[in-house]
This record gives sequence, C-alpha cells and structure tokens, in this order.
Amino acid sequence: MRINDSTPKTARALEAKKSPATTKLQGCIDRFEGKYAVIDFGDAKPPMNILKSKLPKAAKEGQWLDLEMKGDKLVKAKVNQGKTDSMKKEIEDLMKDLFVD
Repeated sequence: MRINDSTPKTARALEAKKSPATTKLQGCIDRFEGKYAVIDFGDAKPPMNILKSKLPKAAKEGQWLDLEMKGDKLVKAKVNQGKTDSMKKEIEDLMKDLFVD
C-alpha cells in the first residue's frame, strides 16, 4: 500500500504499525567468523551476527560502529573512530593499573 496525504488515517495508522521503528545502536566488532562479523553491544543487547559485506570495507576487529537498525535488519553502519580511540585508551589505562611494578 502506498501511503500519501489522501490515505485515510486508519490505513496510515495500520501501515505505521507494520513497519518497525528505526533504532540507533553502538556496538563493537568482537570478531569475524567466516562471512559474518560478531557485534557486541555490552549489556544493552545480545551479540549479533552481521554480514561483513554490510559493514564499511575498512571495518576491523575492535572498532566501534554506529548502527541504524530497522527491526533486526541493518540499515546503515559507520565506523565511530572517536569511540574506538577512547575505548582503546580506557583499556590501555586499565592495563597500566593492573600491571604496576
């Protein structure tokens, strides 16, 4: 059904219920397994397998991604270099504290 201004309100409401809302998430590429990337969302959501072909070509393990999802489908993925760098520094600082002489 094509929705436009002349579509009755009830039909527009039903169509809106059918299409899932867009959700924005941040996740880290935990690892690659075959043609899939395993994305870790921490405590926010269980890990998800996403086809590598759907990710930016330069995506690597350990990088953080900004993901746009519609239901369970990936709409858009972008490397978040700022988050990747800050998490890397946080981990390095924790490692320094752990292995003090």
